[in-house]
Amino acid sequence: EGVFARRYQANSTTDGAAFRVNTYTANRQWGPVVSKLENDGFVIAWSSYFQDGDANGVFAQRYAQSTVPNEMALSEPLETIYVGDEITLAVEVSGSGLYGIDGVLTLDDSAVLNFTSSEYGDFFANNSSIGPDSSVTDTKWQGALSLLAPAVAQTGSGVFANVSLVAQQVGTVNLTLKALLANQQGGLLLDNSTVYTFTVLQGVTITGNVSAFAINGSYENIRLYINDVLQTINDDGSFTLQTAPGEAVIRVAADGFLPAEKTLQLTDTDVSTELGDIAMIAGDVNGDEVINIADLTMLLAAYRSAITDTDNFNPAADFNRDNQINIQDLTLLGSHFGKTGSQSW
Repeated sequence: EGVFARRYQANSTTDGAAFRVNTYTANRQWGPVVSKLENDGFVIAWSSYFQDGDANGVFAQRYAQSTVPNEMALSEPLETIYVGDEITLAVEVSGSGLYGIDGVLTLDDSAVLNFTSSEYGDFFANNSSIGPDSSVTDTKWQGALSLLAPAVAQTGSGVFANVSLVAQQVGTVNLTLKALLANQQGGLLLDNSTVYTFTVLQGVTITGNVSAFAINGSYENIRLYINDVLQTINDDGSFTLQTAPGEAVIRVAADGFLPAEKTLQLTDTDVSTELGDIAMIAGDVNGDEVINIADLTMLLAAYRSAITDTDNFNPAADFNRDNQINIQDLTLLGSHFGKTGSQSW
């Protein structure tokens, strides 16, 4: 037993789940009455048996207006955007009695910024909603979800989707957010468009070359990172990185070598930085960042083999990348024996 209530919109759609009004639950509560207040709040009064020693005590609870404005907005980046930056923007939604959400973001210049990925947020639980996948092209993001019966309309605020973009070049770009919010009867609660303007500034260009570590002309065995973000290596082994002023940690890893790291402190006046040919320490055949007997054992198992010897040749032990494992590779391992961890250059 007890007194329970539930809010409803003016169009008779539910606004949230039912809730208990009385906090004293012993004995019996009965006879609730509701009165509307001038500020759109309301009061519920009821009788409670022997709560205050009286068999017919009267108690009441006052509630404020529950309406949440129907809105969809795009979060703003917290920091300046530079060429090469990857940013994630939240598509935030709020409202009362929401049952369906549709959003479209359109870029007017994908040469400056373009979309890379997207995913739905947690405003609608995945297991109680239906709709197409959140998707992107270079110039557009689209997402749409509806709750699924018996789910009730939601009131509140949260993240409808997260959208990621990459800054490609200097310039100013407009993003137009088209928003549609619907109630449980399919009626539109919101239908509007908002334009957001973002400016991309020139960052610092970092160049270098890792061609010395290619295996038989392939760079698949080489991993290049800036601030833990994997980067692309050009077909000739060169690389060009774009980053914001500040600290930049460059990390290179390649089969057969200890990782190499370099930390740069970049300022607004640094237009470009040339790293040249990257130097690395050879000898880590098994890739555990320790040059020891385990690596020597693997090299000796492949000693005197060539790339044509598919049974014995181990490309990670071919440190000078001449497609054969010989005294030159053995000497390189021996001279670096005992070294561990990332090496600075």
